[in-house]
Amino acid sequence: MSILSAKPDSAIGVTFCCNISVIRLLDEVEKILTEQDIDSERNREQLKAIRRGDWTIEDIETYFFRKEKKLESLYTACQLPPNPDEAKIQVLLLNCLEQYYGDLSSCIVDQGKDR
Repeated sequence: MSILSAKPDSAIGVTFCCNISVIRLLDEVEKILTEQDIDSERNREQLKAIRRGDWTIEDIETYFFRKEKKLESLYTACQLPPNPDEAKIQVLLLNCLEQYYGDLSSCIVDQGKDR
């Protein structure tokens, strides 16, 4: 039995929700690997169709295995660096926080200065 077709743990269908999450995450990974971007609205209609029951478990499993093979080849050809640039991410985060909250200079402690 596949992880995608396991019995649900409750009346609301935990497995059903997990299947939707699996499809959503597969599509997000593909977008990151191909476009280096995230778009949470990209496959909204597809996920709604799964929620409505338009997809069978077999459809979901077929999609999963097809997408898995595609992602493996995309990953090997991907131009993304193996690790994120944490310094750039920190600067971006601080810029976002300053844009939202204003000047943060009195709140920020540069841990590198004491070393």
